Amino acid sequence: MKLDEMLIKLGCRSVDATSARFIGDGDFYREVVTEMLKDPGFDELGKEIDSKNAKTAFETSHMLKGVIANCGISPMYDVIVKIVELLRNGDPDYDVLKKEYADLLDKRNIANDALAD
Repeated sequence: MKLDEMLIKLGCRSVDATSARFIGDGDFYREVVTEMLKDPGFDELGKEIDSKNAKTAFETSHMLKGVIANCGISPMYDVIVKIVELLRNGDPDYDVLKKEYADLLDKRNIANDALAD
């Protein structure tokens, strides 16, 4: 599958910019995204949310936001932005945060499935 096709399948809103960031190399992009989707930060974020550690969860979510943004997966980016903003003030509504985190994991599964096709 060509890079532009992968980006569209993953819901990327900035196909040209993301393609340029990966120098049009679909194999390189697939490798980077595959590793990103396995990033241990996803599991760490869940543990930090469960333990109500807003400071560490903010740092982890902010790191994930950057990585997800670079990969151009807009559906995941939209959710991680919500998570970062919920954590930014240090006193989030953890019920809302847990729902957003579950949505992030759902979007990650969708991205994994899209890459597998």
